[in-house]
Amino acid sequence: MKERLLTLKENSDDRKQMLLTSVPVIVLVLMIVFFEIVSEGRLLSLKNIDALLNSMFSIALGASGVAFLMAQGSLDFSMGGIVGLTAALSGFAAGAAPVLSVAVGIVTGGLCGLLNGVIHAKFKVSAIITTLSTAFIFRGIQGTLITQGAVSLPGSMMFLENTTIKVTLMLAVFAVCGIFYTKTKVGKFCKAIGAGEEASHQSGIKVSKYKIGCFVLSGAMAGLVGFFYLVRAASASANTGSGFEFDVLLAMLLGGMPISGGSGARFRSVIIGSLIMTILSNGMILWGLDSVLQQFIRGIIFLVSVSISFDRRNITTIV
Repeated sequence: MKERLLTLKENSDDRKQMLLTSVPVIVLVLMIVFFEIVSEGRLLSLKNIDALLNSMFSIALGASGVAFLMAQGSLDFSMGGIVGLTAALSGFAAGAAPVLSVAVGIVTGGLCGLLNGVIHAKFKVSAIITTLSTAFIFRGIQGTLITQGAVSLPGSMMFLENTTIKVTLMLAVFAVCGIFYTKTKVGKFCKAIGAGEEASHQSGIKVSKYKIGCFVLSGAMAGLVGFFYLVRAASASANTGSGFEFDVLLAMLLGGMPISGGSGARFRSVIIGSLIMTILSNGMILWGLDSVLQQFIRGIIFLVSVSISFDRRNITTIV
């Protein structure tokens, strides 16, 4: 009887893993077909593909950074705050020394991530509480810095608002992060931490080190996104980066990333999820849906995605 129960449990796990693997691809294909029809062919027009790539760029960079955290069963709700803060600081740096503005964004983002990681790993505050709290802190600093409505970008830097540059950078990030995630011990250890933090610690994995390092990576990628937010809008305001963390989280869930992390976490969720989220957002606009209805649809999709990916047996690993 016991062996039969174990077999049923394994079959259930296999079915769930197959669901998380195959459904995102099917959803992506169906979504492309649906929005191509309702938009009367505008979705895949040459002009709109350029818009799709620009929109995907930011989500893809953010998702690539947070993938390592989600593999550990952790979430980062401060990404939007980091994007806004780094966009503002990059704007100030661009006014003084344009070549340093991107470095300011990345370094500042990394430092914000370091703060998150230390609070979470060293002071044992849950990642959700930590990043929700620091998100308010980063937003407060951003609002204090931007007192005149917006920080402008020098016109000499507008050449960076280029689809070729963005696509090249996005592919490079996919390649580097994908290799680290799938071919090195970094990805393996992150998934091990998600599967069981205490067991990982007893196995010799430096859990705190990897947690802090992955928060730094998530922050640095958000900082890079913040810089390009500045470039795209030619300015940074108090609302820059608002809601970005939820777009990234929804993209990861739609891509099949389990919210509890562990062995089921796959890097392909970054690519597939970024595509789905981009098609969804752009498709709803082309369809003519107002912003309120778009938010409602996102909320429903988020609820369904969490319900599918949430592993109740590993509830204690969601920190």
